[in-house]
Amino acid sequence: DDTPDMESKLALIDTLRKVTDGKIYVEVERARLTYKLVKMREAEKNIEEAAKLLLDLQVETFGSMDRKEKVELLLEQMRLSLARKDFTRAQSSSRKISTKFFADKDTIVQAMKIRFYHMMIQVDLHESSYLAVSRHYSALVETPKVSADKDKKEESVKCSLLFALLAPHAPDQVTELHRLKDQRAMERLPDHKHLAELLTTQEMVDWAQLDKTASKVLRAKGSVFAQGEKDGDARWDVLHTRVAQHNIRVIAKYYDRITLERMGELLSW
Repeated sequence: DDTPDMESKLALIDTLRKVTDGKIYVEVERARLTYKLVKMREAEKNIEEAAKLLLDLQVETFGSMDRKEKVELLLEQMRLSLARKDFTRAQSSSRKISTKFFADKDTIVQAMKIRFYHMMIQVDLHESSYLAVSRHYSALVETPKVSADKDKKEESVKCSLLFALLAPHAPDQVTELHRLKDQRAMERLPDHKHLAELLTTQEMVDWAQLDKTASKVLRAKGSVFAQGEKDGDARWDVLHTRVAQHNIRVIAKYYDRITLERMGELLSW
């Protein structure tokens, strides 16, 4: 930090990184030094090199590094991977973080937990892994800082439920949906609770009526189904598909034989 100019500092960092490469007894110091260089490259808007430098560190193998510091560097690996749209590397870095670590109620750890799950939401949205996204929002609701903020908690509860509805029908999806639907917090969200009840009851859902009555609340600006936004419109189409699939399952429950014409009438197709 006492080097007279940036040129000298970079030369010194480069030399120290070279002579400490592969030396286990100074792996922590080398990681900290590399992180200094990463921040410099990021300040220069050179995200590509910053990410490469940090991702080259095998942080998870550093036995002598404090756990909090290790998780912090892995979170930074995720952040820089997402900054350059490398969702695969971000996913890879996330797998090196045990979620048990976030059980610690320490304020710093809880802040890390929030950062982690927000980044995981980005990763799984890119993959359209809606059930995973739903679970990430549920994990945020359990975070003291989020649960203490009424607006943030309500938004997380909404998102958790809606992404569970968007997930393909499967036993774990049904279990998750019923768990979320019966939460006390849902009593303050009647439109969302009603939507969940429609899709968990063995009765046909009238999509045209749902589109007309529920879209005003569910398709508000900035919401999961935001009208006029690319992602919001795409998710509304997915919901339409899920409603149709629900209706087909209901038809299968009550009919042994049905003509395609009658089935089309029931599905409004």
